[in-house]
Amino acid sequence: MATVKNQTFVMVQIAIVVLTVAFATLPARYISIISVAENWASDMRFSIFNTPSQTDNQIVIVRITEETLAKLPYRSPVDRGFLADKIQYLQGLGIRAIGLDILFDQPTEAEKDARLQTLLRQSDIPIIAGWTDLQTGLTETQFAFQKDYLQGVRSGFSNLYKDPVDGTVRNVFVGKKTQDGFKYSFASEIAKSVGADPLEESVRIQYRSPPDADTPAFPMYAIDVIEFLPKEWFKDKIVMIGADLPFGDRHRTPFAAALGPKDGVIPGVMIQSHMLSQIIENRTEKGTSLIAEITIATILGLLAAILVFAPIGAALRILLSLAGVVAVTYVIIWLFTEMAIVVPMLSPLLAYGGAIGLGSAYSAYQQKQHSAFVQDAFNHYLSPAMVEQLVSAPDQLKLGGETKVLTLLFCDVRGFTTISEQYDAEGLTRLINRMLTPLTDQIMSYRGTIDKYMGDCIMAFWNAPLDDPEHAKNACISARRMLDEMVTLNAALEEEARQNNKPFIPLKVGIGLNSGECVVGNMGSQQRFDYSVLGDTVNLASRLEGQSKTYGVDVVISEETFNLAPDQACVELDLIQVKGKTQAVRIYTLLGGDELAQDNSFLAFKNDFETMLANYRAQNWTQALDDLNRARTSAAAFNIPGLFTLYENRIQAWQETPPDADWDGVYRATTK
Repeated sequence: MATVKNQTFVMVQIAIVVLTVAFATLPARYISIISVAENWASDMRFSIFNTPSQTDNQIVIVRITEETLAKLPYRSPVDRGFLADKIQYLQGLGIRAIGLDILFDQPTEAEKDARLQTLLRQSDIPIIAGWTDLQTGLTETQFAFQKDYLQGVRSGFSNLYKDPVDGTVRNVFVGKKTQDGFKYSFASEIAKSVGADPLEESVRIQYRSPPDADTPAFPMYAIDVIEFLPKEWFKDKIVMIGADLPFGDRHRTPFAAALGPKDGVIPGVMIQSHMLSQIIENRTEKGTSLIAEITIATILGLLAAILVFAPIGAALRILLSLAGVVAVTYVIIWLFTEMAIVVPMLSPLLAYGGAIGLGSAYSAYQQKQHSAFVQDAFNHYLSPAMVEQLVSAPDQLKLGGETKVLTLLFCDVRGFTTISEQYDAEGLTRLINRMLTPLTDQIMSYRGTIDKYMGDCIMAFWNAPLDDPEHAKNACISARRMLDEMVTLNAALEEEARQNNKPFIPLKVGIGLNSGECVVGNMGSQQRFDYSVLGDTVNLASRLEGQSKTYGVDVVISEETFNLAPDQACVELDLIQVKGKTQAVRIYTLLGGDELAQDNSFLAFKNDFETMLANYRAQNWTQALDDLNRARTSAAAFNIPGLFTLYENRIQAWQETPPDADWDGVYRATTK
């Protein structure tokens, strides 16, 4: 039987690896939606991680803008007399070549047409014009005019190779066959004119990322102002002339994936300049072969199979799976940025994720079979939640536990003995349940765990069994929400008492919070145990709940809880040595959340009370009384008169009988 299981296990692993290879090598080639997603992921990688380069000063872009056209007698075609003037001026600046990314497909004014044509044919420097054909939108009349007009003029296809799905220009257009033989692209023809070898096959365009947001990849000037610019800015440069208009000859590039259309959709003359720069510098990206991609997929499949079936916990498996995704992504980006190797980005991640998913599905099937056994064995002895926990991790069924930093809460009703005298046993039970239900809801709503109910008292904790990085803050929020629930409950009880003509005694609770290390786990006997906590942190939380009555506040929290939830509206109360402890602790009261913590009225009270505490501990009794009265005024909105009465009585007592000179300012509690 074991041999059969082992064989099945091996076959499952082999199947996962095979499917991984298929996922990594087939989708991008044969499934269009994966191909589109792969292109998008590649564009994102390029636009975010492409290494910034210095401005390419060997190419200058001269732009025809809306301002240019506004000065001309007509918008289209561009005034050829104007072009002739500008080209003639540029010829005298010692430039290497001119690329005219302009379509000459129809006549304008005969004299101007002839003048520009003569200049293009007889120029002392290379002038290359853009060319297109019937397949790219020209009519026969337009094509005939273009062919005649550019007779004797160097030209190249100005076509751009656009992705048929999203229109992005990703690859270099190298040219194509015509009736007169192979005709190179516009950029290749310009490159040839300055002595560079043209591209013979298409490659991915290596767009130059500008060095910074304020510096372009190429120097760019409006054609209107070139006569006013320093002549040395053009000497020995290749000048590219083309339109830069808001609604014409603009094309999507990979930059659009991350930068959006504002910076990612650029004029055709800029794309031609990027291709020209790449051809001149002989820059090409290194792709991966099918064999390399199969190898990558196989490695990923093996790693995924090992990870899925490793004897580790689910949380660690998820963490390692995510780490694997991050690692694969990092390696792909590193190969791109450091070695200019372009590895398919989405396919390896799909392969890795698919393998993890398939392996997890098989593991879940095995786990389900095991879970059925555990549930049958323990369903009658443990709570459903505990059974589910045992199903996912059976080794938790043991005595003892683990040491964790938790936040503990104790909540108790003030004067419950007096209140209980107003009810019979059944009525008192209903009242307790009516109170504990909303309080419990608020604890559980903020990731708290109910430890136990002790009559009218609740004990709860945070950060176990599930981790909660904000356990102290969530405990503070729960405490405040519990007080809100008590206001709602008292309003309902008061109305019921009025209707029944009975006296109303409001329910008031005191809450204590403390954070620190505890032992948490399944505790009890071999016959019965509960998920609970032990430790001094628990005892101190209970003591702090009792001190809420002493200080006349609703919530008392320890310094440890205060430090873990610094954004809450807390005010220091005292240094106190609670009953049963030898060390003093600093305690605070919780008055509100992060919004109140920024409120000016709260900040004023906090400053006044802390100033009082400083003078109190320095035995400056007269000044402490003055500070106390000022704090009482600034705390009018918080309804804590008992706190001021407490300190007023203490100060007056110390004035009559001063403490020893070495008094440490600690209050030593005599009751719990």
